Amino acid sequence: MTFRWSEDTLLKFVSEYIRHEPLWNIKCLEYRNRQAKQSAYKKLQKCMNISGFCKKEIQLKIKNIRSA
Repeated sequence: MTFRWSEDTLLKFVSEYIRHEPLWNIKCLEYRNRQAKQSAYKKLQKCMNISGFCKKEIQLKIKNIRSA
């Protein structure tokens, strides 16, 4: 993906990521539910509206943010 992340885009991504608890909250009942996670990834992808930004890129972006 050759998308350049601006500060506004990154803030939007993080705020949307926080709204989808099955992706990050281990105490959430849906955390171990694959369908709930898949649904959350799709909603996050749709909200960001970036071409070529799918589950794999979302996971990579989350990993990069956590390690930064």
